[in-house]
Amino acid sequence: MNKTFTINLSGLIFHIDEDAFGRLQDYIQKLKLHFSNQAGSEEIIADIESRMAELLQERLGDHKQVVGMTDVDHIITQLGQPFEMEADETDDPKQKETFSYRRKRLFRDPDNRKIAGVSAGIAAYLSIDAIWIRLLFILSLLASGAGLLIYIVLWIVLPEANTTAEKLEMKGEAVNISNMEKAMRKEVNEMADKFNTYAKGAHESFKKKVPETRNFFDQMITALGYVLRAVFKVAGVIIGFVLLFTGLGLITGFFAGFVGLESLGFLWESEGFQFSPLLMGDFFFQSKAFSSLAILSFSLIVILPVLLLIYGGLRLLSAGRFRIRYLTLVSVVVWFASWVVLLGIGIGTAFDFGHTGQYESHLKTIEPDTEKPFIIGLKSEVASVNQFESMMIDDSRLMFFDLYENKIFQFPQLRIIPSDDSLIHLRLQEESRGRSLSKAESRAQNIDYQLAITDSSLHLPLLYSYPTVDLIRGQLVRLYVEIPVGKKVYFEESLYTHNLPNESNYRFLKRYAGKTCVMTPAGLKVVE
Repeated sequence: MNKTFTINLSGLIFHIDEDAFGRLQDYIQKLKLHFSNQAGSEEIIADIESRMAELLQERLGDHKQVVGMTDVDHIITQLGQPFEMEADETDDPKQKETFSYRRKRLFRDPDNRKIAGVSAGIAAYLSIDAIWIRLLFILSLLASGAGLLIYIVLWIVLPEANTTAEKLEMKGEAVNISNMEKAMRKEVNEMADKFNTYAKGAHESFKKKVPETRNFFDQMITALGYVLRAVFKVAGVIIGFVLLFTGLGLITGFFAGFVGLESLGFLWESEGFQFSPLLMGDFFFQSKAFSSLAILSFSLIVILPVLLLIYGGLRLLSAGRFRIRYLTLVSVVVWFASWVVLLGIGIGTAFDFGHTGQYESHLKTIEPDTEKPFIIGLKSEVASVNQFESMMIDDSRLMFFDLYENKIFQFPQLRIIPSDDSLIHLRLQEESRGRSLSKAESRAQNIDYQLAITDSSLHLPLLYSYPTVDLIRGQLVRLYVEIPVGKKVYFEESLYTHNLPNESNYRFLKRYAGKTCVMTPAGLKVVE
């Protein structure tokens, strides 16, 4: 049975057996002796102890709670012995390769920052020039404004590389005593150079004449520092709560709308608005695989910044103690990858809108009866429309999806205008888009819109249709009814029905239903 000790290493409590304690204590004493005559020795020792604590945390867990001799030997192997530092400065390359290297970690770089060190930290992690990361953030900001949100979230979530060990990890260098000493020497030299530069502008006479004033200002600055630290702590807690509850609210709303409901109409509180992303994707993208991938990428683009907001809130509330390793790095990489995938699918889909195929046909020319009005009505009952899946694209176009017949239905554009002569002319335009002109024309030919025309009447279908395999590619039908000036037109009462949606192309028909109108040079006018 071995005796155990409880030690405090860099603010963390560890249980260590007696033999390991003696070995670790001897090692730390050697380090202190080695650095005793160097500037910044206390900071070097603090960084080394912080690194020791981190290495011990990685080796302990539920299965092991007491530090043993093997754990201390592992620390010494990772960090190196003090006498190895002199050997490291020799030209022997074999000795320089004896230290193990640690994987990089993502930090904010305070030494090369322009704002908060986010871009410099990512650049250090990726071993590239920071200008490219800054340019990417700027382009993202100009494109959609998302760059600013991501930068702020990373500013909150990413820790700053304050210690020497963290700065080495940020660059992917070995966190050993040799490299810590070199980094500290470099920092001390840089600080000495800056101090010498500022000292040249100081006036010694001022220091001699007003020592009391200087002491008073020092006390004021110290007191102000305590006040600001307290304010920042309180502000951090408040901001943490705001970020946490904002993120949770956004995540809940997104999943409730996207997964839990069939439509996103709740966002507008309108029964007339329906939009199913899954349904839209299947009939818009070139395959269901592309549809699923596009929806997944879009979801990740929306969710990941919100997830980082929640993580940032938890970090602030826990004063930095709450941490999920690699969460920020993985989220950033996946977020950029999602943009790449979504843009790739979007560009590929855009090519399928490159050409326009159009057909125009003169359906019929009618010599009107001078005594009787020309009749316009619906060709079929519209009650079955409400059985279809539907989608409102905007205020002027409503789509229906018959999932059994594999057809898509849309409203045609109906234009009743004055004729240039004494005859009634009926013209029909059908158009669609495609990757090639032949493909666009083929889709336009697949549009089905059958009219019932006689010399005294026009009965038109409520909707035109096309097969779902043609996808949604800007299919459009325009029907032009040219009525001679002075000719009367009767609109059947069946045009007014509660089953007919309030769609702009047919909104005026409901107004004229059951009424007789006369064509004037300015358009239709109701006869009193």
